[in-house]
Amino acid sequence: MCDYDRLKVVVAGDSGVGKTAFVHLLCYGEALLNPSWTVGCSVELTIFPRPRGDLGGAQVKAEERFFVEFWDIGGSARHANTRSVFYDGLHGIILVHDLTNKKSETNLKKWLAELTSRSSQLRVVCHSADSDRGVGSAARPFSSPPVLVVGTKLDQVRGPLSSHNRTPSSSRVPWRGLRTLTASGMQSESFAAEHGFPEILLNCNASSSLAEQSYNECAISSFLHQVVRFKKFHGCGDVRESDDPSFPVSLIPTASTSPLCSRFGGAVTYRMSNTFALNPFSVFSFGSHSVGIVSGIINVLIFISLARDKPCVASILCAIGCYISIYPGYLMLAVLSQCRTKKSLLQSIAMFVFFLTGLLLTTYFVEHNWDFLKHSYLSNIYALDTTPNLGIFWYMYVEMFSHFNVFFVWTMQLIIFCTCFALFLRFYDDPLFLALLLTMTTGVLKPYNSMSEFGCSLAIAMQWRHLFKYFRNVLVLGVMVTVALILAPLFFFTWLHTSTSNANFYFSASLMVGVVRVQLISQLASAYLRGQFHKKFGSNPRLSTGAKVVPCIRS
Repeated sequence: MCDYDRLKVVVAGDSGVGKTAFVHLLCYGEALLNPSWTVGCSVELTIFPRPRGDLGGAQVKAEERFFVEFWDIGGSARHANTRSVFYDGLHGIILVHDLTNKKSETNLKKWLAELTSRSSQLRVVCHSADSDRGVGSAARPFSSPPVLVVGTKLDQVRGPLSSHNRTPSSSRVPWRGLRTLTASGMQSESFAAEHGFPEILLNCNASSSLAEQSYNECAISSFLHQVVRFKKFHGCGDVRESDDPSFPVSLIPTASTSPLCSRFGGAVTYRMSNTFALNPFSVFSFGSHSVGIVSGIINVLIFISLARDKPCVASILCAIGCYISIYPGYLMLAVLSQCRTKKSLLQSIAMFVFFLTGLLLTTYFVEHNWDFLKHSYLSNIYALDTTPNLGIFWYMYVEMFSHFNVFFVWTMQLIIFCTCFALFLRFYDDPLFLALLLTMTTGVLKPYNSMSEFGCSLAIAMQWRHLFKYFRNVLVLGVMVTVALILAPLFFFTWLHTSTSNANFYFSASLMVGVVRVQLISQLASAYLRGQFHKKFGSNPRLSTGAKVVPCIRS
């Protein structure tokens, strides 16, 4: 590590815009809730590329990594005459402004002029792709420092952000949907669009803003690649792509060039659709004309609302799902974790209660009785219908003595609640991943198991496909679920139609599917934690004594 080369990136902007919180989030992957005022300058270090073992499919050599020094420049006007000493030898510039303070964005012109006027060698040019450039076009080589514009406090923005020329970004991952950015009475372009600089918008209080494979993370990674190119070729004039084979030329994603900005999920949409359409659980559901597709659509819409940072819309969808069945209501935990202000939290709860109450009262006025509650909620809780399914609790309800029924029924419901609440406490900082775990957990533990919902969950899990490399025993799990799907209909037929077997045979197939589903949940959670650990400390962290550091995560 002592042989790593050094990159110097200056982070500048007005006082109080969130530079310190942004740098801390960038270097440590966690939010800094109470940052202190920066006097003069503070420096934070990180390694680029992250030691994750691969970069664009190729192995990353140690000599190709760099120590990145983020010089957080204090924005106080009283230090304007002395802070120029921090600008020498910079390789990149990050200009930070507050999305709720238009003046801080206007002042970026002064900061850019101040940074570039200190040295006659610095001449900043546009490094982002033009709107008429094709996706496959190469980025223009440059011999001047790259510039990235960062807008902070996205969670406090009310109404449209800026003009239509602002580069959209998705701070919620892994969904990379396109935010609706309209001009709505704003005629002037943003600073980034005016100068042709790439821009990302984020919430520094949410660690998910820079999560792996998000739009923001890809933009920062592309920016740092250009910083590396600038350091290598600064003073040598323009370079060709072939002059620098060690690092790929990567465009900083913009609205016109990046497939990550697709309105319906970007470049991974076909993987999700293929997974949903071709996995056997979805195929069997389609063949049986299951109405489980309704719950699947509601779950997907909830995920989209969370990805687009619309907790109120997600609350309404949770109310609709909870009106049909009690278990989609657990997704409100993910919605609540999305809310970063007290006002947003109260609004989400109020919308959920209001719409759920309205739907229930409307049904009462139509039916003139409350009997529908028995079929919607009590039937799910008490499991009145013990028809065999691929769940894991119907067998217990059939075999147990009747006087134990109430105890075990409420024990099972308590297990679901405690498990979901524990997931909420642990994965509070990542609402989308929390929503995935909640969906899969309630799906496997509820009395009436739905193959359609499981197929939908598998498709949504493809958004976290970067975690699959941490999975274990994939072949064993695949063989188990394949054997179970083959034997389940055979055992069902021999049990209920020919009477040549008993319930134990069919339950064994159901138990195998349940084991696979529980293993997927546990491995997703452990892979997520392991990925966070490796992202922060590297893929092969060691102590000063040389001893290898191994995360204590068991799947």
